[in-house]
Amino acid sequence: MLNSSRGSTRRTSQETRELSKDSEVQQTEQTTIKIDSLYESVDFYTTITCSRFEEMNMEMFRKCMETVEKCLRDAKMNKTSIHDVVSVGGSTWIPKVQQLLQDFSNGMDTLQKHQS
Repeated sequence: MLNSSRGSTRRTSQETRELSKDSEVQQTEQTTIKIDSLYESVDFYTTITCSRFEEMNMEMFRKCMETVEKCLRDAKMNKTSIHDVVSVGGSTWIPKVQQLLQDFSNGMDTLQKHQS
């Protein structure tokens, strides 16, 4: 098992963000992940399927939806008050998150805003 270090955690996080934004990944069933010098100058290289990626990250995806629900509660609103859904940020590019948002908003399509 790898010991966590700030450098490797930062590189992994950066690669995950880039992977989630990659339109090719969103349109394929699998992709290759390569992280240079993940641990003690050893490169990491693997292939992952979309379903495995979703499975590994489902807890995080649910937390995203908890945040959406909390925002509505804090604003004293309910789902029927929503007319448009605009998603911003890295995790909103992930197809499973898009699906969860669409399911939550009773089938409403989400508009994505790309942040530079």
